[in-house]
Amino acid sequence: MKVPIRWCTDYVDVEISPEAIARLAERLTLAGIEVEGIEETGKLDGVVVGRVISVRPHPNADKLVLCSVDAGAKTVEVVCGAPNVVEGALVPLALDGAHLPNGMAIEKRKVRGELSDGMICSKQELALEEKSDGIWNFDPSFGLEVGDDLSDLLEYDDYIFDFKVASNRPDCASVYGVAREIAAVLDLELRSLETNVEETDDPAADVVRIAIENPADTPRYAARIMEGIAIGPSPLRLQHRLVKAGMRPLSNVVDATNYVMLEIGQPLHPFDANGIADEITIRRATEGETF
Repeated sequence: MKVPIRWCTDYVDVEISPEAIARLAERLTLAGIEVEGIEETGKLDGVVVGRVISVRPHPNADKLVLCSVDAGAKTVEVVCGAPNVVEGALVPLALDGAHLPNGMAIEKRKVRGELSDGMICSKQELALEEKSDGIWNFDPSFGLEVGDDLSDLLEYDDYIFDFKVASNRPDCASVYGVAREIAAVLDLELRSLETNVEETDDPAADVVRIAIENPADTPRYAARIMEGIAIGPSPLRLQHRLVKAGMRPLSNVVDATNYVMLEIGQPLHPFDANGIADEITIRRATEGETF
């Protein structure tokens, strides 16, 4: 199980430094929560949200283009080879002097005779996916502004612990469970989960009924109804936490349920209420049944 330590800092004040992280891994392992590996995300600085003002052909290379990009404080010229760069798009722009999570330092340099004052980044270059087909064009629903610092929108300078959770320690099979264990071994205060939900007076049973065939198999299965949901991408920091925990962001609804599952260890699943019959039946599969 992968747990980003900065996610744990929502609930317990953990020092983030190489020495402190090594000590924490040792203390947790000695306490019976074995840390099998530690992955460092690296740092990000000098990368901002830019807007592509213009795209024009590179005079000396057929597969390259010259882009004018508004970086907020200034406009820079960037050589780009991505096939999906378009005018008007908001993009991650690494300026001269920037550092990427993989350790790459960005410097002003000439590319096929034309000066490039930075780099438009893909998700791969930002360590958000293993392979990218092009640059990252931000979804407009993110509400980003030109010049926004990407390191503030995402969450780098982190350490990801890969835990071997024993079968007798299901209490540690979540981010909050690990945070609780950290608080115990380091004698720190553990902050409470915020679980308040604003509800209306309309019961979920008016929309869908739950039938449990065998309570011994499933003591409890609950449903809530959420309305007015617009499907779209999740906030960037939430997406990054899922990536660090080993999951792939898909959409705000799916990501929210996966986020809660990882955070508190409670499996969730979203359904489209329009596609459900009157009753959800919880039962074992029958022999030979196709699922």
